[in-house]
Formats: sequence, structure tokens, C-alpha cells
Amino acid sequence: MTTTLYVRIINTCFVCHDYMPYCSTCSYTGDVTIAYSSSSFTCLSCNASAGYFLDNNKNCMYCFITNCLSCFNSTLCANCASGYYINSLGGCTFCPLTGCSECLNTTACLTCSSPSYYKNLPSLTCVTSCAHYSYLNSSDRTCRPCTNTLCLTCNPLDPSKCLSCPTNWQLSNNNCICNTSAGTYLYINGICYSCGDSEPHCTLCVYSQATNLPYNSASFTCLTCDSSKGYFINPSDKCVGCSVSNCVTCIGYATCSVCATGFGVTDTGSCSTCPLSGCQTCASIT
Repeated sequence: MTTTLYVRIINTCFVCHDYMPYCSTCSYTGDVTIAYSSSSFTCLSCNASAGYFLDNNKNCMYCFITNCLSCFNSTLCANCASGYYINSLGGCTFCPLTGCSECLNTTACLTCSSPSYYKNLPSLTCVTSCAHYSYLNSSDRTCRPCTNTLCLTCNPLDPSKCLSCPTNWQLSNNNCICNTSAGTYLYINGICYSCGDSEPHCTLCVYSQATNLPYNSASFTCLTCDSSKGYFINPSDKCVGCSVSNCVTCIGYATCSVCATGFGVTDTGSCSTCPLSGCQTCASIT
């Protein structure tokens, strides 16, 4: 007779562990109408939750591997305690990853500690919030990459739709675009550049090289600068501040329109000391 949980001998029902401590399932091949024979009894599995495993001799042996909850054998752990993972030798090693309750190895986490941490995919690390270019999947508490790779943040219900965009990109119909129509941005080899990225304070620019090649600064030309902040284009197509001494307001990098007190604007746009005695502001000096 064979059974898995119980053995009935001479009309008496016995549990497997009555014959072998910590045996969970067993078989009995002897005559059940006569007295029990130990040679007919075989343990099939042991109580793993109590830390026992079935050895090669069909005996239940206790698992002595440190921080192991259940063993396959005396040297190979089947399930480590929380905060530990099975190492290459079959033992249990402490998980060094912050916020991880179950490690795969020293760099990858299987389960992050709830509710403070989320599992970041595909890196398998634990984070307290989802980074840019990803979204929170609340059903399994994972941070997943936006399916639209241009999105800085995306809609968790539809990760192909952008909620916000990276620097220089503009949100349009749930997508991020590089708006080059006004001449303030350049789309080069998949990257959106503002004119100011190449030349600080440049507000309008052109690019002469093919845009499917890596960016080449030699092909960039600034056309206008941010005059509201006091920057103007010079003959070298650079944005520079007003070079006129004693000038309050410039209309060009070398042309003043309003000079400081005691000075007047000359015909060439420079500032010269006012020649009129007692005059604080001259209209112009010829």
C-alpha cells in the first residue's frame, strides 16, 4: 500500500511523522494487516517549513545553513530568510541593496520593501520614486520606462502619451517635439538644441550641416542675441555685452543710445564727456 500523508496499519491510521520525525509525506509497501515494519516505510518529503530536508538515505535532516529557511540538501539552500539571497555556493548572503527585501544577487532585487520602495525596471533596483522617463505601475509597484522615449514624464494609463518634456522640447498633442520653425531650436541627430546651448544668450540661429550627423559647432551661426539682457551680436557672430564705456543702454554691442550722467552719445555711438558746463545729460555730441 502506498500513501502520501497517512499510513493505515491494522485498522489504525498513522501520520507519516509518527514513523519518522518531520516526515511530511511517505509510502508503505508492507502488509497493512500485520504489525508495522520499518523496512516497508519510506519517507518521500520532509517538513521544509521547520527547516528539514530529505537526504539521499530518505531521512529527514535539519538544515544548518545560516539564514536558510529550507534546504535542498546539506550544502544547498532552497529559500533564504528575508534580506538574504542564495549565493553561488548555495549558502545565504546578506542583501546589500537599499530597500530590498529579496535579492537576486548583489546588484538586482526581486522584491522591494513596501510601502516605501518601488522596483525600478529594467535595472531591478529599489527606489522611493520613479525617475524621469519612467512611470509608476501601481498594480505591481514597479517603475517602468515610458514607451515614448521622448517623454520626460508620461501617463501611467498610457505610457506612450507624454505629460512633460525634456529641456528644449515642447509638449504637443501628448508628444514631445523640437520646434525648429521659429529658428530658436535646432534638431540635430535626434537631439533638440536651443540656440543658447551653442552660443550663450543667442536667441536666433542657423545650422549649415546635415542634421542627421553629429553636431558640429563649426556649422552653427548665431543671428541675434538677447538684447533684453544686454547682449548683442558682434562681427564674429558671438553674443557679447555692450562694449561702450559709460553707456547705460546699448542698441548694439558697440553702439550706445543712452549714456551715463555727464556723458553724451557721439555720432559713432560712443559716450563722451558732456562739454556743456553744468550739464548732467547731453542729447548728443558731434
